[in-house]
Amino acid sequence: MVAAGMAASPPFPQCRRYARRASGPSRGSLKKLVLQAKAGKARKRALLLIAKDDIDLGAGAGSDDDPTVHGGWLRVFSSSVDGAFDDTYPLAVGKWKPIRKSKPEKGYRYGKGDPIKSILVKGGKRIRIVGKGAGLGHSLGLDPNPVLVELAIGDRRFCMEFGGTTNHRADKKFIARNTRRPSGCPPRATTSTTIPAQGCDASPAYPLGDWDGTCTGDGAVPCTAALSYTMPTEGTWPATTSNGQFTASSLLARGASVTLTLTATGGYVAENQMTVSVNGCCMEGPWSDNQGASGTLSRCWMGGQIGP
Repeated sequence: MVAAGMAASPPFPQCRRYARRASGPSRGSLKKLVLQAKAGKARKRALLLIAKDDIDLGAGAGSDDDPTVHGGWLRVFSSSVDGAFDDTYPLAVGKWKPIRKSKPEKGYRYGKGDPIKSILVKGGKRIRIVGKGAGLGHSLGLDPNPVLVELAIGDRRFCMEFGGTTNHRADKKFIARNTRRPSGCPPRATTSTTIPAQGCDASPAYPLGDWDGTCTGDGAVPCTAALSYTMPTEGTWPATTSNGQFTASSLLARGASVTLTLTATGGYVAENQMTVSVNGCCMEGPWSDNQGASGTLSRCWMGGQIGP
């Protein structure tokens, strides 16, 4: 609600790649950010963000703006000289779903993630984000004001700055309300304590660690998208009979094709014909095995330290 005699502010920037701003109607907004952190107790870290505004979902279901197809990421960072931090969290494709399958234009819901537990993006209405646990990277020993948040769903970016009315309690909590709007989406970071915002392949750990997502198939046994890179071109996967092995035809590269050959005890062999996403964070494509089963799958890098 806008107070009498005050003009409604425009909706916060909603940007595509290269921070191109989206147009749309204007109305009053309400935003709140709460960060919690206790020195020496990383599992106590928490994040809550609520933004009520004109949320433009872009081109919608099946487009480049659809997180159920392309996934997303969340960046939380402080430009404070004293209390700076910069953390980016991948949001895997398989954890997104439309709020209503029959009406995908209503928005999207993200769940069962770690450390980002849930996200609600409701078209025309609001965004709500909840995070908790040691996977969060922020610290509150010093005042982080202002804190900026950038949420990407597919190719759509929503940018918020929290530096209006704030309350900071060292090593406990930071609260910001009724915040000012940034003039546009911020420049991308060159470093991050979790996964670099400019692309997953910028991390020295990439692609090692867990990959997970969704898998569909026509075989009698449920398929899995989960696997773990132990070397740049090989690793393991959770076969039903034992821990399976896989090899990759080449190193992962943005936009490139790669074939993963999965094997398991008893002569089982499957091939994944994958195409790597433009930021290197995900791969998707068809799969088939020597038992006549086939289907499609998508998987995203969990960051080496961020579980599925």
